[in-house]
Amino acid sequence: MKHLSSSDLLNRTKSLVAEERMITMQLIECLREVERRLLFAELGYGSLFEYCTVELGLSEGSAQRRIQAMRLVRDLPVAKQQLETGALSLSNAAKLQSFFQMEKKQGHALDEVKKAAVLEQVQNLSQARCEQKLFEISPASAPRERERVVSASERELKVVVSERVYEELQLLRGLLA
Repeated sequence: MKHLSSSDLLNRTKSLVAEERMITMQLIECLREVERRLLFAELGYGSLFEYCTVELGLSEGSAQRRIQAMRLVRDLPVAKQQLETGALSLSNAAKLQSFFQMEKKQGHALDEVKKAAVLEQVQNLSQARCEQKLFEISPASAPRERERVVSASERELKVVVSERVYEELQLLRGLLA
C-alpha cells in the first residue's frame, strides 16, 4: 500500500467498496437460494441463521443483517437496487425488514407500495436516523427492553428512554469519565 499514490489509494478504496457491495449482493442471492431449497436443513442445521454462523463462520450480527436484507429483497425487490448503490445500508435494510415483520405481527401488514414508500424515506440515513424515522412512522415499532447475560456477574440492559433522560445519562456518563 505504501507504494500507491494518495490518488491511487483513494481510487482503490472506492473500487473495493463497490466490489464489496457487489459481493454482498451475490451472497444475499446465494442465501436466498439456500433458504428456498432448504439446503441448510439437508446439512443438519435447524435454521439459515445457524448455517450462516456455524457453517459459514459469520458473526451473529453479520448473519442476521444478511438474512434480513435477503428477506427484504425477496419481499421488496426494489430494495436490491438501493443496496447495490449504497442508498440503503445493510444495517438499515435489516432494520427495515424487522420493522415490516413487527408491523405484520401487530396486524398492520404493509403492501409492496407502502413498503416502497417507507424504503424511500430511509434511504441515505444513518442507523440512528433510520430508527428514528421508523419510530415516527409507527411508534408501536419501538424496540422493546431486553436483558442479556454477558458474564457470571454482569448483565447488559437495553431500555427505551426519552430524549431528556438520554441527555441526562450522557451528562452523567461524562461526569463519571
